[in-house]
Parts: sequence; C-alpha cells; structure tokens
Amino acid sequence: MALSRDWMKLLTHVLLWVFALSWAFDFKAEVAGDAAGGSGAQAAFLGLALCSGFAAMALNAHLLLLRPGVWLLVIWWGFLGFITLTSLGQAVAPGHFARILFPYLMIGLGLGVAITAAGRGLTPMQLVTPIVVAGAINVVWRIFYGFAFKGASLETARMEVFSPAMNPLFAYLGAAFLLRPRFHWVDLLVAAIALGGVLISVTRALIFPIAVAGVLGCGCFALGMMWRVFHARQAPRKLGIFAACGLLGLVMLGVVQAAAPLLISRWTERLFHKAGGGQTSADLSWLTREAEAAGMLDILKKDPVHFIHGKGMGANYYWDPSYWPELWSVYPSDYDFSMDIWFNGHSVWTYTLFSGGLIGMTFHLVFFAAASLHGLAAVRAQACTGRVDDQTWLGFLPLFIVGCMLSESFTSNQLAERLSGAILGLAAGLPQALYLSRRRSPAPPPLRNGSGPPAAATAVPTVSFHAR
Repeated sequence: MALSRDWMKLLTHVLLWVFALSWAFDFKAEVAGDAAGGSGAQAAFLGLALCSGFAAMALNAHLLLLRPGVWLLVIWWGFLGFITLTSLGQAVAPGHFARILFPYLMIGLGLGVAITAAGRGLTPMQLVTPIVVAGAINVVWRIFYGFAFKGASLETARMEVFSPAMNPLFAYLGAAFLLRPRFHWVDLLVAAIALGGVLISVTRALIFPIAVAGVLGCGCFALGMMWRVFHARQAPRKLGIFAACGLLGLVMLGVVQAAAPLLISRWTERLFHKAGGGQTSADLSWLTREAEAAGMLDILKKDPVHFIHGKGMGANYYWDPSYWPELWSVYPSDYDFSMDIWFNGHSVWTYTLFSGGLIGMTFHLVFFAAASLHGLAAVRAQACTGRVDDQTWLGFLPLFIVGCMLSESFTSNQLAERLSGAILGLAAGLPQALYLSRRRSPAPPPLRNGSGPPAAATAVPTVSFHAR
C-alpha cells in the first residue's frame, strides 16, 4: 500500500534528521582503532548514515531528477565514480580506500537527502535546523569525549577536543547575524558553543573562517540590497547585532581569563610565538604541511601521467626526506619519518591533486562553484518573482559554508571528516527548497522590514525545473 504524500513527507523529514545526527557523536579513534578499522560505535554511525541516506534517495528517486539540483548530483557522483575507478586501477588497498572515501560519500548522500527533502516540500529552515543541531552537539561532545576518554586538559587540549563542525557553524552564524531578517536568541547559544570550542581547542586556523564569514556577510548583504532582498534600513540593526557578538566574545574572554587564565596564555603562545620553539625555519605546523605536499608531488613526478588522474584515494605517500633533519630538531630523534602514510592529508588541494590528479581537482572546483552559485541563483530567482520571505537568506548559506571550509583548505582538510562531508552535502542541496517553493506557492507580500522586490517583479513567469 502506497503511503500518502503527507506520510512520505514525514518519513523523509525523519530520514533527514537521522542522517544529519548520524555523525553528531563521531570522534577521532585511537591509533589502535585506526589500525583495526574504527570502533563499533563508528560502524553504527556509518550504518545509520548509509541506511538513512540511501533510503531517502530510494523512496524519492523521481525527485532526484528535479533541476537544478540534479546537476550537482551528476557532478559529485560523477567524481565518486571516477575516483573509485582510479583507485581500483592503481591497486589501492580496499580498506584504505573505503576509509578515505566515507566523507566524500557523505557529501553525495547529504546532497541527495537535501534534494529529496526539498522535493517533498520541506522548507529551507527545516533543512538547516538538523545541520545546526548536529554541529552544536558535536562541538560539545568532542570536548566531553576529549576530557573524559582521551586525557585532555585545559593545559594540553588541542585536536583531542577539536570538532569539524565549528567551521560550518561559523558559516551559519555569519549568515544568520548579518542576513537573517529577524534576530533569534538561539543563535547566540550556537555562537557561545562554537566560540567555546575554539577557545578550548586553541585552534588559530579557525580565525580564517570567522573572518571569511564576516566578509561574506557584508558582501552578500550588499548584493541582497542590489536585488532588493534586503533594505538599507536594515543595516544599522545588523551593526547592532555585530556589536552584540563582539560583546559576547569579550564577555567570554573575561570569563575565561578569570576561570582559566592558562587558556589565554596558550592562545598568546599560539598566536605570537612560532611553533617549534624557534628551532625551525618556519612554523612547525606549516613545515609539516610543506613536507607532506613535497612528498606527494615527488611521487607524482616519478610518473607524470599521474598528474592527470592521480594515485587514487588511500594511496601511500611520505613526507619529503629533505625536511627530516629540520623536523628532528623538534621531534624525538628516533621518530620514523620514513613510514608510508595513507590518510587524506592536511590540505584539500594537495591531496585532491595527489589522489585524483587534475581531473579530480576539476571535479572539486566545479562542485564548489556550482554549490555556491546554486544558492545565489535561488535567491535571485525568488527576488525576481516576488517570493522573498524570511527564509530567502538561507540561499546564501552554501556560499558561506564553502567559503569558510576553503579558507583553511591549505592547512586543514575538512573533507577528511565524515561530519563535514554530511554538512557540506546537505548545505549544497539546500537551495533546491527555495527553487521548488517558488513553484508551489503564490508570491507573498513584501516583508515588513521593507525587504523584497516591488510588486511589478511578480509578473516574471516561473520556470519548470524538471530534468528532461
């Protein structure tokens, strides 16, 4: 017996939440767990993500063909097919390939889940809420897990408590604070959680996504005024919200200074003193990234044809031997730098080139650009047809998430994290809800705050988004 449309919508909504929350309690496994292929809990998380993702896509297969979302699916699933064939052709160890592939697979599944949810009539905010909730849970969980099970403390906590969700949370906050028509106090709670994660993990690289979110917020607000999505009268209110966020940050710094002054000392050390104690020619973190990238390029140069299609996901590489003597001045003298490494590196770009060559790099660049433009085009389409409402601003969110992720892509590989992949995929499919809502409902009146296009814009005809 076929389910009614309302029941299918409810079921798809449930599957969306299950998929988004499947990695909310994910964590970095210990070394032994890595060797064994991960823990039982992580296998359960993977099972939830695969079952919910494929179930949503299978139950709503016809909705996957709706344009323009179908083109994003073609791009990313085309990359997954390409990298699978490349890895098989390069005889990459199947276990290594599978472990590296999971975050990239989560992008494809998240994209499919978001597009089917949009096709069932879920609103953009209904798609975003699970992303924000899952991200906030993971930040808190990683801190708890690091202190409770990995021996972290305020004196030592670093990657043990680091959550990959902090980056996309700052992307969401930048969009919410600067573009959302009405202020919501719950966003301050999300901001407190994200800032708390940054302070405790002492992660200076997160300064980049915070700055990018602010810059993109200002740029998108100006763009929205050109499209009459926003009104100039809203600008002073946004400045007030910005000031409130700054005040929140200062309050948190004051609380930290009073409760845990050591954290401030650690931040001062990280920001103003070169890691490595001055024994290396560059910052130690940057030096290790250079050694990694040089080793990958050296492998590709041995057979230049690999610059075209790469060595495959999970292929072995090494740190360039010319960096070892300098690194030994900081690392223990018996540290073995000659070991083969197969995890997906510390840079989106170097590992993408190494594993997929120029073809893989092209897939990535096209996907990132298409996901960002997909959202901008959705906002523009709503503006042109007079359908601007209090959720239109969410069309800018994919640009924010892509921009913030790529802001630290030279020193951090967000695509190495399963939760990051799920969030990126869901966000990339989000604008589909704006496109489809434009077809389902008549044009609403302009917002009370004065945003929205003039009534004449409603005369612009809608178009069909069915793939043919």
